[in-house]
Amino acid sequence: MSYQADFFANGNVQMIAKYVNQQTNIPMSVLLAQMAIATGYGTSSEWTSCKNPGTKDASGTYPCFSTYQAGADAYAATWKNGHYSSVLFAAKMHEIPDAVAKLIGQSPWTTSHYVYDGVVGGLLISLIQTYDLTKYDSTVTTKAVTTTQTTNGCSGIGTLAGSGTAVGLQTGQYLYRATGSNGETVSTVVDDQCRVTDVYITEPKPSFLETNWIGLGLVAAGLGFLAYGILSPSSKP
Repeated sequence: MSYQADFFANGNVQMIAKYVNQQTNIPMSVLLAQMAIATGYGTSSEWTSCKNPGTKDASGTYPCFSTYQAGADAYAATWKNGHYSSVLFAAKMHEIPDAVAKLIGQSPWTTSHYVYDGVVGGLLISLIQTYDLTKYDSTVTTKAVTTTQTTNGCSGIGTLAGSGTAVGLQTGQYLYRATGSNGETVSTVVDDQCRVTDVYITEPKPSFLETNWIGLGLVAAGLGFLAYGILSPSSKP
């Protein structure tokens, strides 16, 4: 076996992935891929010396932990710190690993966004496929498995928002929408077997005041000068 494959079978790696999966519902395959990238397949000093699976603290540095369990606790806490609500939402809905990986790519976890072949989150997906990591998800029922649900009965995904070409999708695809905990729109595309084919996030739009504060400021300034001109005493000789 290669050292990359050995990493995924490592007992401490498996323990952390299982623990965080239980805490967050994020598929083990996705967690294993992310940990592999973060630790250089277990070769980084952060992992070998600090038992850190890839978690940064508030200052942006990798803290050291006394045990792998402590590292797992910090890893789980990071996923639940409020910045990854879209990831946790998709994981809670048991979306397929590829969909969760794309959302991690869209999240602020890394500035590289795990882009591979132009796909955000594609690096995670590539590792999952290369090392057949979905075998570790075998105990988790996901929407990748064909169900007996009807298209309009894909409960838990969100509200049915349209189908096929009516919403720019292919025939046989359906769009569901839901609101995440931070107000973002979670859009989920499913096929006629309720299998998720894509998930994407639309952040809340800035308010009128947020997007037009400069213009409003200029208008206020103009009104102020106008009022000054009207109310100021005349300067006639």
